Amino acid sequence: MRVRLPIAALVLAPMIAATGCGSRADTSMPPLTPEPTITLPPEDGTALRKSFPARMVLYRYLRGMAAGDRRVCLYLAPAYDRDTFGRTGCRAWIPQVRRHLSATDLAALRQVTVPTATQGPGPADYTVLFSDLHWRAHPARTSGVLAESYTLRHAGNRWLIAS
Repeated sequence: MRVRLPIAALVLAPMIAATGCGSRADTSMPPLTPEPTITLPPEDGTALRKSFPARMVLYRYLRGMAAGDRRVCLYLAPAYDRDTFGRTGCRAWIPQVRRHLSATDLAALRQVTVPTATQGPGPADYTVLFSDLHWRAHPARTSGVLAESYTLRHAGNRWLIAS
């Protein structure tokens, strides 16, 4: 029996040393590469920061429309309200939003985000194309009140959706 114990120790010692017991764990990471489906913001984020208040107005308008909130009408310029909602106006149209838009469009509008805006057509304007909106699931369909593009104009101390 006494002979076997030292032999077992001689066999097990190199195996323990080979497994790295007592050495530091490898915490290095592979180099980070962007995913091909992720769109990164431009290097200069000042354009995104400047357009943020305008984009926020469109964000609140679209989500508020899905919720049937009449306060979203405050984000509309009078000419846009007349052109889009007709003679009755936004305040009369919004409470009946479920009659005018499908359930899938309403669900899409509840989850929409406005990631980008391009400057123009005027010096204090931004334009957001419907195709630039980010949808969590399926996008809503453009129809009547959902325009192909939105122009956001700085009017006084606030932003309005203009035609």
